[in-house]
Amino acid sequence: SCSSRSRQVQAAMNACGCDVHVTAEQAHALAEKEGLALVKSSRSATGFAGVTKGSSRARPYQVLDTQWTIDGTSGKKRRKSLGSFFTAEHAALVYARHVAEVGKRSRGGRRAGAGRKHADASEAEAWWNIHSSENRASVEAMSPEDAGEAAEKEGAVKVVKTLNPSGYKGVIKRASTAEGGATYSALWHPCASDAKRLGKTTLRFGLWSHPEHAALVIARESKRVLEEADA
Repeated sequence: SCSSRSRQVQAAMNACGCDVHVTAEQAHALAEKEGLALVKSSRSATGFAGVTKGSSRARPYQVLDTQWTIDGTSGKKRRKSLGSFFTAEHAALVYARHVAEVGKRSRGGRRAGAGRKHADASEAEAWWNIHSSENRASVEAMSPEDAGEAAEKEGAVKVVKTLNPSGYKGVIKRASTAEGGATYSALWHPCASDAKRLGKTTLRFGLWSHPEHAALVIARESKRVLEEADA
């Protein structure tokens, strides 16, 4: 059964302190046990979001961090590697775990005032409770550049950064996380007629590590909310 297979794999991992040659079947079993989703992507050559082809023949699948950093030597944006793996499914499992951990840090590791801290936590949960981790992971798997391009295509409104440092309407830059990175709240304020129909003046779509991701979610989710209200 899935549970017995996942126990066997987990025992092997505990014995050696790392994940070694986790098969596709075992990765799916572990993901099911941990409540995670292995996010498929038609844009990835590996078939999974966050997983790329590496240079190693023995471990050809590589996982990249969701966070982009500036390379000190080249000055270019890059994502650090989180490891190389034998199967694409194993790599996708590691990526799903990483995304879940980043989400936990964004919701709980903020240096903010007590009242604001609890409010921001509820913002993240408001979106998280409606949608699966698979949907959120598919957004976080996108680079800021790709997310920004998609956000513009889907109707995100850009604003002057002197008025809003995020550069997008509804995207609010919050206090830094414990790790030093900024987080961004995705807040949608429907127009007066829509607010009356929905019975809400503000809808929160979670906390994000990049403004482009927050803008994309506002563009997508505002449409979904209105479509569901009309259904």
